[in-house]
Amino acid sequence: MNPILVIDVTDEIQPLLERMAGNSRKNISAAAKSLGWFMQKEIKKGVRSGSPGGATFQERRPYGVRAALGNAARTWYGRMRNAIGYQYYDGILRIGWTSKTASMYGKKQEFGNVTKVTDEIRRKFARAGYPLRKDTTEIILPERPVFEPMAGELYPQVAPYVQQKINEYASGDVAFSKKARRKYKVYV
Repeated sequence: MNPILVIDVTDEIQPLLERMAGNSRKNISAAAKSLGWFMQKEIKKGVRSGSPGGATFQERRPYGVRAALGNAARTWYGRMRNAIGYQYYDGILRIGWTSKTASMYGKKQEFGNVTKVTDEIRRKFARAGYPLRKDTTEIILPERPVFEPMAGELYPQVAPYVQQKINEYASGDVAFSKKARRKYKVYV
């Protein structure tokens, strides 16, 4: 299971897109990119809510403890929620983390993580005023999935969204803006 969503346009909706867009690669590409923008926006919204796709995140350490340890995001995923983006390349749309660091941290959040308590970690908690018990051997970070619950919520909206965009592009109601200069790469 990867912490990204992958929509392979060539396999899943290519025949529909080609029929609707009159085989215009520009319209197909624009619709896929628009879909990517829409999905990453909705996933960010789900992360901000604390319950993406209706799956409520498990509780975390109180803010005072996290602040004392130097890891003090006030909101779920902190600034990580801004590191969700999309990449469209060669007919494949990917929605996921936009940096290697975000991907590494995001995987720990998505799938949970167990950290062995070392003397250094024990000292860090003690310096912060929150000493660990002697029998504490590991710190467990529970799973806080984002992409899987959001996929279940967003997939029913994919076909209608793409159909609407293709219709707009085919009818000429949309003026394309300047070509975007920034391209994101999505990391697994």
